[in-house]
Amino acid sequence: MPYEEIGDLATYVVTTGGDTSHEVLADSWKNEDVDGDFGGGTASVTRFYRAGKVVAEFRWHDSIVRKGE
Repeated sequence: MPYEEIGDLATYVVTTGGDTSHEVLADSWKNEDVDGDFGGGTASVTRFYRAGKVVAEFRWHDSIVRKGE
């Protein structure tokens, strides 16, 4: 899912490798292209938003699950 606009706040659980997970309270998220590491190409970053402001971002993740689903 490249973008989710939910309008209401929800908690997402983002798994970033193995058993490492982070909880993020956001009202939307989307994948965006940014300049790549080491000055080459582009990389994908997942940004979480609350009231239009970035509250968290992850360059690498295994999964994103809306808590309670």
